Amino acid sequence: MGVREAAGAWLSTLVISILATLFFFFTLVLLRMLVRNAWLAAAMFVALFTIPKVLGSDHVVIDTVVWATIYAIAAVAVVRFGLIVLGIASLMANVLLNLPYTLDFSYWYATQCFFIALIFVAIGVWGVYTSLAGKPIFGKNILEG
Repeated sequence: MGVREAAGAWLSTLVISILATLFFFFTLVLLRMLVRNAWLAAAMFVALFTIPKVLGSDHVVIDTVVWATIYAIAAVAVVRFGLIVLGIASLMANVLLNLPYTLDFSYWYATQCFFIALIFVAIGVWGVYTSLAGKPIFGKNILEG
């Protein structure tokens, strides 16, 4: 792929992530309005999205565990942390799950995938830094003694 195709793939992944995030959030809000309990709504959300994935499966037990875990993480992210966390998680999952990975740097796409993975590590480090609001990561500051 060239630069235009890569940019198009990134933008389509971004749009898909935004739409999925808003759909999940809207569904969870509707369920919460219906049952008036956030965690019961989250459990219903997990069941609502897991059951259709499992119905046509050849490996029901494995698929139930996998999809229930994925949707439970999404539900907990929205209930506990909010919409932005779900949006970033959705974008990161869509990008990272669709990258071709290799440890052989003779392949032409190895450096680009490594660079994208480093971007997401940098986003994670920045998130930890901003969430601490200037506090040291491991208790007392090392330089203070």
